[in-house]
Order: sequence, then C-alpha cells, then structure tokens
Amino acid sequence: MPRRTNAVAKRIKNLVQSAKNRVEPYVVNTVEFVLSVLLSGATFCQSEFQFMLNNIKVPSEATFHRVQEKVGRVIIEVARESVNYWKSRMRKCSGLLFDGSWSQRRNAMFCYVQFVEEKLKKIVDWEVISKSFKNFKGNFNGKSNEMEFEGLKRMLKRWNNEKRVNFFVHDGDVKIVSTIKNTFKGIREYRDPGHFLNNIQKKLKLPEFRILSSISKNLLRWLRQLLNDTHMSIKTKKFLWLNSAKHYAGNHKFCPDPEKCKMIKPWKYAKNKTAIKTLKKFLEDTVKIFDMVKKIHSTQVVESINHIKAMLANKNINWHASWPIRMAVTILHFNESMFETIVAIRYRLNLPTMPEMMNRYFRMYDTTKDLIKAFKNSKQVQKKFAALRAIKRGLQATDDRITLKSHK
Repeated sequence: MPRRTNAVAKRIKNLVQSAKNRVEPYVVNTVEFVLSVLLSGATFCQSEFQFMLNNIKVPSEATFHRVQEKVGRVIIEVARESVNYWKSRMRKCSGLLFDGSWSQRRNAMFCYVQFVEEKLKKIVDWEVISKSFKNFKGNFNGKSNEMEFEGLKRMLKRWNNEKRVNFFVHDGDVKIVSTIKNTFKGIREYRDPGHFLNNIQKKLKLPEFRILSSISKNLLRWLRQLLNDTHMSIKTKKFLWLNSAKHYAGNHKFCPDPEKCKMIKPWKYAKNKTAIKTLKKFLEDTVKIFDMVKKIHSTQVVESINHIKAMLANKNINWHASWPIRMAVTILHFNESMFETIVAIRYRLNLPTMPEMMNRYFRMYDTTKDLIKAFKNSKQVQKKFAALRAIKRGLQATDDRITLKSHK
C-alpha cells in the first residue's frame, strides 16, 4: 500500500474510533437552568461557558430570556409572600430601617428600596422602581436621584393604617424624613450613627472649619466616646460636647477628669478668639446628634443585605430585565432558608422533587450559614470586632484627652 494511502487509512480508523468514544453532551432542563442562574447570581454568558466546558448543552440566549420571565414571576411572588409573612409577625412598638440602592453607580435604570424590621431583622416590604429602555417597559419617568423617594412613596401606600410602627431609622435624607412622618403620626426618628458621623467628618473638611484640622481626629474620637456611653443622660452628653470649646481654650473646670486634661499639651489656637468662635459654631451645629442618634438603633443590618445584593447583582454589570428578579432573590436569601426557597419555587414551576443528595446539600448549606452567623454574633467575637474598630479609629491613641466614667 502506498505511503499516502496508508496515512489516510490510519486517519479514517482514528476518526471511527473517536466517534465511538465520543460522549454526547448532556442537555439541561431549561427551567432548572434559568432558576440556577438567577439563584446563584451568575449571568447567562458565565453559566453557558462553564456548562459547555463540562460538556453540558444549555438553551439559547433567546430561550433563556423567554423562560426567565416565567421563572421571575414565580420568584417575585414567593418573595412577596415572604415579606407579607414577616410583616404579620411584627409586634407593637416596632422599628423600621429604611434603605435604598441603585443598579449602577451612575445613571441607574433601577432603584430598590426596602423596610427592614429592627427586632425581627427581616425585610417586611420592598419596591423596585425602573425606567424604560430598549424593549423593557419601566414604571417611572424621571431622574435617577428621584427614584428612591418615589419607591418610598409607593411603599408607604401599603402602610397607611399601620399602628405598630413606633420609630424609624434612616441615613439622613430630608424628603424621606418628612414623608415618613406624614404617614406615621407621632413616629420617632433616629439617624444611623455611621452615616451621621461621616457627615460630621465631611463638615470638618469644609473651608470654614479648616482651622480645626489639628483637633478634628480628637473631636471625632470624643464624639464617639460620648455616643457609646450607655450610662450618661443626653443632657450630660450635650453639656460635655459643648464644653469642648472651653476644654480647648484651656478651661478644664467642667471636664470629667480635670487633672488629666491639665497635663495634656494645649491646642495651638487656644488663645485665638476666631478659632474658638469657629469651634463653638461647629459644636452647636452638631450637638443635635445626641437627640437623633442612639447606639442601639442603626442600619447596620442593611449592610448584610447589601453584601447579598452585590453577589447577586454586581453594579459593574449593565443589568436589564433580570435586576428586579435578582432583588427578589436577595430578599429570599435574607429572609428564608435556601432549602425552603428552592423547594417552594420548584413546586410552583412544576419541577420534579430534588434527589435526596441535593436535599442534604442545601440543608447543610443552611446549617453552615446559621452556624457562621451565630459565631459572628457571639459576645466574644463582637468584643474582638469592637476592639479592632477602636484601634482603627484611634481610640487607643496616647493623645486621647479623657476616659469616660459613668455620668448620670
């Protein structure tokens, strides 16, 4: 046999053998695939690439988006039932934490707003505001920075006759405050400590307060100490805060520890009347913090929700129709166990029951999540976190002027 003919014969033989050994790709269930993409926070392209590498054939992108509408309706329905259930569990004198976020950092097309019940630590209502673009029909026509306020107004229509709400915590938007107060008559208002302190920090950087730059860290450190003291009355806190002007002018008569204060190097502008006048103005402008901030009331729990949102809907991706669905998934991640969520959604989508191996996996997933949460919330771990935060903020610095005692 000629050499060329022999080579061709070998190639044919190898092709036949490889055809026999070839494994046909596994074809996924389209509805299950769409559900898995939404619950995991992946995109279609990411999932398609990963599945294809494992010889698993996925539906086309057009099919994916068509089925996503059906699956999305079910997910939103289950999420709405979840928030209604936790709303029914609210008791008298409940507190609401309000927060809003956008789909992108600039010129966002979507905005998500929510109420979180403080004691239950569960989302009890939410609304998604969207603008129209391409083939997507939105529910709002206006500026992106007005979407949060619009979402709040729509949410409050469902809370008109609610008498169990006693106070609310927010991050400081004036329009939001007035709207909530008009809905809940006689409601108390608290500001989130973190946001308020950040605003004060920004205030210190303004040109009119630039002369205070050398003592700005000490002022903030002193303010945190006063806010964190649980034994002192608000009246005493206000007095000590306003007394800071006398302290920096060299008069330590009313300081909690006068002898220690006298040993500290005086402020370089202690004799400068303009500087002392500026300091007094700053203290008077910020003394209201003690009426509006309580250590026990904050929007800190919202940060864990924001973490889930970041995993399920990255702000660097230009989301379209799936963004409202992903916000509903965020609610289910936060309010419910993963196992119960998946079972409820699969049942409504008429999907077969999961194998026992999958059931065990998702139950273990929920158990592990609960154990990690319990560990992080333990007193021992919280003390370590508090110590680390204190070091980060400089509370242990040598120039700290006093250590608070109990004052009533």
